[in-house]
Amino acid sequence: MGREKPTDDLAKDVFAHFGAAYYHAEVLHRGLCNLYVWTKISAIGPMNRYRIEEHLAKAFSTTLGQLVGEIKICFSEDEFEALDVAVSKRNFLAHHFWFERVHLMSSADGCRALIAELNAAEKLFKETDNLVDMVAAPYLAKTGLSPDVLAEALAEALRGEPMEPLRSQRRLKKKELVSRAYELAGAGGAMALYFETDDGAIWQLCDVGLGWTATDTANPGWPPSSLLNQFLPATIDPRPQLTAPWHYDMELSGATLVVRPGKPGGPFSFSVRRKK
Repeated sequence: MGREKPTDDLAKDVFAHFGAAYYHAEVLHRGLCNLYVWTKISAIGPMNRYRIEEHLAKAFSTTLGQLVGEIKICFSEDEFEALDVAVSKRNFLAHHFWFERVHLMSSADGCRALIAELNAAEKLFKETDNLVDMVAAPYLAKTGLSPDVLAEALAEALRGEPMEPLRSQRRLKKKELVSRAYELAGAGGAMALYFETDDGAIWQLCDVGLGWTATDTANPGWPPSSLLNQFLPATIDPRPQLTAPWHYDMELSGATLVVRPGKPGGPFSFSVRRKK
């Protein structure tokens, strides 16, 4: 390469193209996170917003390589190979690009070579993101989110309307000490169960055991569960052995909480079986 010195504008262009390429790598990452969530939504039993946010939080905290491994089953062999190439390129940009390429910034030809490489990376991320959208479409359709709902959400974002932040709740321990339970009227007259652990955290039943809720602490006005509190406190497995979504048993003190699915998309059912 020639030794013509790069102009300030040419050097700035390299950084601008790096930003554009890495931005589209992050768009791809978020698309993969969404796909991960869509694959976790079951048609059996209810799935509330907070359970979805729990899945999102897990996806966001997972490395890109681990995330791709979780959803590998969604892709054909050729599709996954293309995805793997994009992931490798993203990791190169994030961890090695400047270390291995910075010497090229000393010449104009080197800067142009970097811009060409970054343009190719951006194109790769866009194409792979389109692939992920295509693979995600049937999973998204099963969630019941119509194109109109998604279009309105996009319109709100483009209008700059503030978005409610993603909820945060601590991770479940392998064993949780549940001290109290509450029964609240849910949607459609269904009963909603809330469980308070020894540290004051609030949980509710989800498709695999205890899951996130809309609140951090119990409301003083919540009615206690006369049925469940007689078997509490109890140290439980918050994610018990699962037969199918909404199909598990939780061992309390002297009784078993039996959770079973209701109608597709409808309320689950529960009962308490006393131990002899």
